[in-house]
Amino acid sequence: MTGDTTNTVTPGTTSGASSSIQLRDNHGSIHVHVEGGRRGPRRPPDWLRKATSVVVGTLLATGLVVALQVQRAWTGTTGPALTDGRGGFVWAHDATAPSYRPVAQKSMYVYNSADAADVEVVREGEGEYAVRFGGLGVAGGVAHASAYGPTSDFCVVAGLAEDGMTEVVRVRCFDADGRPVDVRFVASFAHRSVGDGRFSYLRAEPRNERHQPGAPETRFDSTGAQAWVQRRGTGQYLVWVPASEGVPAGEQFYQVTAQGDAPVHCKLAAKPSPAGVQQVTCRGVGGEPVDHAFLLSFSAGSSVIGRTDRRYANASSAAGADVMRVETGYYRVRVRGLGSPSGHTAVHAVGESDAYCHVENWVPDGDDLVSDVRCFSAMSHLPTDAAFFVGASW
Repeated sequence: MTGDTTNTVTPGTTSGASSSIQLRDNHGSIHVHVEGGRRGPRRPPDWLRKATSVVVGTLLATGLVVALQVQRAWTGTTGPALTDGRGGFVWAHDATAPSYRPVAQKSMYVYNSADAADVEVVREGEGEYAVRFGGLGVAGGVAHASAYGPTSDFCVVAGLAEDGMTEVVRVRCFDADGRPVDVRFVASFAHRSVGDGRFSYLRAEPRNERHQPGAPETRFDSTGAQAWVQRRGTGQYLVWVPASEGVPAGEQFYQVTAQGDAPVHCKLAAKPSPAGVQQVTCRGVGGEPVDHAFLLSFSAGSSVIGRTDRRYANASSAAGADVMRVETGYYRVRVRGLGSPSGHTAVHAVGESDAYCHVENWVPDGDDLVSDVRCFSAMSHLPTDAAFFVGASW
């Protein structure tokens, strides 16, 4: 991420530097408030600790703040509108319950495109969960998961499979040392897309030769073209994402999650390329590069689950929403006029460092929306300044 902008800010100051975001609501309106300066930690009341954020953020890997400039959603060629997509998301808010249904509890932080169905979270063991999306059972698709809260814990997707009419996403969560741990998390699932936005996903294996990743049902690209993956070194991969070709770097949004039972961090390793070939790295809990399977999703002009029929916000790795650095590895973003107590927010680190990031919370503050993000070093396990994406959907 170094070199994305020449404008930097000393922590605790403001700047006139500019960058970009991609936001869209049902009416196409965007209202952003730039908030500078450094503040002490803020903790809203418990009932506000979880609320929707229309937040999109990216920071330089050095931790210096990138300021904000509003930008229209990408309007390049998207192809025909698709209608056969399905998907869902959930905030798994109880780390130790044997099983629960957030929908039954009238949670505002769950969505299932099969309207008559619900979502169930089942604890299968310490740090082991099955997220059951009723009515979404299908071969293939893509899933992502990440820890929620202020700690250095993290989560991976162990697998996903159809169980009759139900889609089961298995999540594994670990502490910074790689030991299984019970933790709250956010998770999502998508199969194909809805609308005319660009959306792509794949499951990649660490093979040396250039290859089309996974079975056909585990990959999708809204352009109809075929992605490929090539290993270029231990834990280092090139990924051809057809839908990203021609999309400005500042308007591309990625989610990358390790897949398997092992405690591994995978992420986009560099600023997105408009040429369509992206870089991914995977690291172990000591920060060392490791070969590992991963899941990757790309969005431009669509939500984190590939939909345009619901409100959403996307991020750019080259630029981001206004971000306030509270302290090392702790950031806050404010978007004015977009506060709403519902939805899903996901955070993913980006850049060459060994940092990994996740959302601590998203809360409405009056009419505004505020999201807190935590980033940690895989090697030291300590908070670290990092680059990250933040995306939200309803």
